[in-house]
Amino acid sequence: MKNSAIRALMLACLMAAPAAAQQKAFDWVSDTDELVRLTPGLRQKTHLYNPGQGGNIKLDITAQKPVTIAVVQRRDWDDATQDPQAIYRPAAMDRLQYSCVQEHVVSTTYSCYLPASDDSMALIVRDEREFDQAILAQVGNVLGVPHVANAFGSANTVHLQYYRWS
Repeated sequence: MKNSAIRALMLACLMAAPAAAQQKAFDWVSDTDELVRLTPGLRQKTHLYNPGQGGNIKLDITAQKPVTIAVVQRRDWDDATQDPQAIYRPAAMDRLQYSCVQEHVVSTTYSCYLPASDDSMALIVRDEREFDQAILAQVGNVLGVPHVANAFGSANTVHLQYYRWS
């Protein structure tokens, strides 16, 4: 009888040990980071999120001057930017279907739910400062210097700290 009681007690202890073990705590952890230098009016694709079942993304953004952050399907971005100068033309860029748009950002934690998709999603950062592309293009043509706009606008340095769920 005593032997049975000891075995039962040992079995109960063995079964209770996993129940007492602490569950893993999931949380956002720092992943990669990058610095992006933008000129006035420039929109830039900074990060691609792979296609899949969807889920949340999170990143911290710090900019010297206000920026707009959004996500768009990679295929749409690639189609719209066949012409490299399209990133400076609001008429071309504003036709895209952006999600999770946040404007006038200097410092924030950005989060967005990406729906399930068979296409990658691109994170887009746009410098909100205006510049006159037509005037700069004419100056570039006269001087014979392509992409003269890059030389005239002071850079807006944007730091992006990405997170992953783990």
